[in-house]
Amino acid sequence: MNMKKPLLKSQQRRGATAVEFAIVFPIVITIFTMMLAFSQAVLLRDTAQHAAYEGARSALRLQATSGEVEAAMNDFLDAVRVRGALIEIDPPTITSSTENVSITVRIPFSDNAWVAGPLIPQDWRMGANVTLEKTPPNEENN
Repeated sequence: MNMKKPLLKSQQRRGATAVEFAIVFPIVITIFTMMLAFSQAVLLRDTAQHAAYEGARSALRLQATSGEVEAAMNDFLDAVRVRGALIEIDPPTITSSTENVSITVRIPFSDNAWVAGPLIPQDWRMGANVTLEKTPPNEENN
């Protein structure tokens, strides 16, 4: 009589664990990669917002020329290692009588992405627009 020994429960599941891992692991990696890509998109949008605000603020406060404002914004964007940003300044000529300044910054995602997921278009740009208005000094505080 040659009877087989019953297999232990762990021996019965050895192949099932490998199959489950092979199915689940690519899904988990894909989800993680997409979370990372969209988190970076939010970071780039916030960076564009901050750059536009600082540019508009300095233009009104310092009565700088458009070229000086663009140079200052490029210095900021270089400091945070953003490449290929497009900057639009309205009005193009800033004078002491300029009452408001509108600045638009667009950052290309593909040039600045650590991880670009397959669902994100290559021409995707994160952008922000800030318009600041010069307010006259408050006469009550003088």
